Amino acid sequence: MITHRVILVDNDHTVCVAMPEHAALQLIALHLRLDKEVPKLQHPPKLLRPVALCTATQWLDASTTHYDALTYVAMLLSSFTSLRDDTYPLIALCTEIRALLAQLEQWE
Repeated sequence: MITHRVILVDNDHTVCVAMPEHAALQLIALHLRLDKEVPKLQHPPKLLRPVALCTATQWLDASTTHYDALTYVAMLLSSFTSLRDDTYPLIALCTEIRALLAQLEQWE
């Protein structure tokens, strides 16, 4: 199985998440949905933006943080479950993140 890498950024940080292709596409779609729904939350967590999907990378910047898929998605879930907000968007977003995490656990 070819490992894909989702590259995510914010203003001063780059993250690389390695995962199977179908999971990478789901992670990108999840991030796009999060980006749309997060403004509706009272105290939203800071989100990275997906900027690239690739199969091969040669890193020139040593400051890039690398994660496996399970670790990254578990951290993403933790950033949302720690919020003190019981609105529909948060509950729905946590459910979507948990679904991706469950799929990743099946693939490991």
